[in-house]
Amino acid sequence: MKLPFSQFFDPESFSKMFQNQFPFDINAFQNQMQENLSKPLQNIMNTSGSKKGYQIFETHDHVIVQVSVPARSGPFSPKILLNSYYLSIKNLPETNGDLSIPLPAPVKAKTAKAHYNNQTLEITLDKRSNEPLTEITLDF
Repeated sequence: MKLPFSQFFDPESFSKMFQNQFPFDINAFQNQMQENLSKPLQNIMNTSGSKKGYQIFETHDHVIVQVSVPARSGPFSPKILLNSYYLSIKNLPETNGDLSIPLPAPVKAKTAKAHYNNQTLEITLDKRSNEPLTEITLDF
């Protein structure tokens, strides 16, 4: 159900406030606002890389990477390499070379889990917790 913009905005009150001298075209403004309100929300999570065949989702505790894997005719044995800041996947079908993915937050490499289902490789990574601050002494 679309709500009319005029339900939230009264042009007559606005006109009185500016004494009928608008600094812009009020109809164009109203149309632009109605268009913006009618657009669906974009995906809130980070989905960078979706054109490259992968998506990254970030939650409070995890980084989740989903990689689209095209249908394959032979055996599928990717090699997944990881450090705190990058994920690298080798031997993906129909990709020229390796897939290197920068991660949005530092992760724990040792707790990573990978699953393959319905032509999607999903890798779940635990975020590293914030390290406590260490005081450094200052010599004079």
